[in-house]
Parts: sequence; structure tokens; C-alpha cells
Amino acid sequence: RVPHDYPFMKERKKGTLQFDALFIPNGPGNPEMNKKLIKEVRKALDEKIDIFGICLGNQIVSLAGGCKTSKLPYGHRGQNQPCMDVDTKHCIITSQNHGFAVEKKGMPKNIKPWFVNLHDNSIEGVQFTDRPARAVQFHPESYPGPTDALYLFKTFIDSLKPNEK
Repeated sequence: RVPHDYPFMKERKKGTLQFDALFIPNGPGNPEMNKKLIKEVRKALDEKIDIFGICLGNQIVSLAGGCKTSKLPYGHRGQNQPCMDVDTKHCIITSQNHGFAVEKKGMPKNIKPWFVNLHDNSIEGVQFTDRPARAVQFHPESYPGPTDALYLFKTFIDSLKPNEK
């Protein structure tokens, strides 16, 4: 665990910090204000480090990959927000609390929508096609709220290379 503005990639390169994967958690505010964190995550993406992001983490990972974000007119708040996995068409009920979203327009070719909000079709998750990075806008940790998305943690852990578990 490190602060949001910690130079974790620099410390990894120096050998003073060791990690096999990154988990970028939720947090408040405008994602574009986290310039140091975006820069560090961009370096991790370039090195193809396994990454999973949640809420603000989704926006940070997306910005680091070249996406844009924008403020939602009203935000997504509440415990019963339906989201659909774009690939499987499986719907899950999620807990949400965010005021910004990743824009689909201008999304780089190596990033694709993973989940969409069924109320307004906004991006609720992204996955990279050329590196092991994924993120969701909602809260799979489910507190408070539904547990439909808990499987995402297991999926992330199971995707790590055997020596990283």
C-alpha cells in the first residue's frame, strides 16, 4: 500500500519496492487531477504489469491508457445499478458512487468497453486487448450492496502468473 502520489514504478526500478501486480482503488474527485498517479500507471501499462482498478481506479487506468473522462450530469449513486458485461451479455447488479465516467468516443483501439451501465449506456469498465489491465467503475467489493460482482476479484487473482499468487 502506497499513497496516491507515490513513485511506485521508480521505486520498483530501483529495487526498493517489489510487486507483481497493481490494484488501483476508488477515491474521490476529478480523475484528471491525479497526474502523478496517471503517469505511474502509464509506466506500469508500458511494462505490461497486471492491473485491476475500481471506481476512480477505472478512470485512472483509462486515462493512463489514453482515454478521456467527463463529468456525468447527475452521477451514479446507489446500490441497485444494472451493468452488463459487453462480451457475455451477463447483467450484474452493482453498487455505485461516482460523478465521472470514461468516454467511449476517442477510446484507443487497444482498449474496449468491458461493462456498460444499462440505465444510460455509459462505460462501467474497460479492458485492454494488448496487456493484462482491466478496471470497473462500480464497486465489486459490494459494501454496502449487492455481491454480484465479487467474482471479479477471483478472476483477477486467478489471471496472475502462478509465481505471482
